[in-house]
Amino acid sequence: MANNRIRMKQLHTLITYLVSGRSKRWIARSLGISPKTVDTYLGYLHSEIGSDLSELLIWDEEALFRLVKRLDSPTTHQELELLFPLYQKEFQKVSIAFT
Repeated sequence: MANNRIRMKQLHTLITYLVSGRSKRWIARSLGISPKTVDTYLGYLHSEIGSDLSELLIWDEEALFRLVKRLDSPTTHQELELLFPLYQKEFQKVSIAFT
């Protein structure tokens, strides 16, 4: 997911198109998203649900949101927090140099 999550209506449409036999390239073009985004979402959905995504067609947008919310990397925030001490140390060096 290239930093931006797609809307749940788009995700539902993506699943509908896939179940109806459309190609990933066609889906990407029709939704105005990149093929890589389609691959990312489909890979995640297949890993969570399995190969048959047709059951997701009856899910509402809230249920889909809860499912893909886990797709966001939980480590991004944690990785940034781990960098704070390093940045603080570097900023202290700069502030000492300017005083």
